[in-house]
Amino acid sequence: MQSLNTVLKTIKDVANLHTQINTYAQGQAYDFSASEALLYPCLWAIPQGLTIASGSDSLVGNSVDYRVQVYMMDIENNDGTNEIDVLNDTALILLDIIAYLDDSLNDNNELSLSGVGNLEPFVDARLDTVSGHSCELVFTAAFLKDNCTGIII
Repeated sequence: MQSLNTVLKTIKDVANLHTQINTYAQGQAYDFSASEALLYPCLWAIPQGLTIASGSDSLVGNSVDYRVQVYMMDIENNDGTNEIDVLNDTALILLDIIAYLDDSLNDNNELSLSGVGNLEPFVDARLDTVSGHSCELVFTAAFLKDNCTGIII
């Protein structure tokens, strides 16, 4: 079964392939630039939980949806003169990532990109003066319901 680690590794791999992304990070939003200096543009992923699909003849279905909020951000000039450029570029980069995930996972039976939320802009956020876009990505994975995952009866 695909796990949250698989989903985050998939996002990280795509971020590392994109020539305009200098840093991939993950963790809670309050961690933005708190522990180390980030190289921008940065893609940040925050797990938002998971949902098990309902089955037709069972409470538990055969798939799991992993929700991940992603933030594509870049540093702004102190006077804000490049804010529109940052919003433009981060939206385009995020669209590249979504298109790549959709195309590359479409042929994969174990994990797929099944949902994309609205791209929402944010400005002048966190400790660094960063702006960009965020959206929720939903990944669907098969849920096999096998008993060999650690429970011994």
